[in-house]
Amino acid sequence: MTYNENLAFADKPIKVKDIEEHDDGSATLQVECDPETFGAIFNVGFVTLIKAGLHREIKPMSDAEKNASKEREEANKAAKSN
Repeated sequence: MTYNENLAFADKPIKVKDIEEHDDGSATLQVECDPETFGAIFNVGFVTLIKAGLHREIKPMSDAEKNASKEREEANKAAKSN
């Protein structure tokens, strides 16, 4: 599927079901979409990662970023339990 073919799926709905933030600053995102939209998202994202260079070193999070991430994760857990 080409980049232009991927754009054809841009008008289909994507529902965000859940976001779980992790202490390391990463997050797990759960979405609901049709198979074609999923394929388009994966293809565009994968190509973007390759172009950016997966071998490039990633900057570690600062202590302030780690604390903010932990606070967001705790707030999300508290909100889910209510």
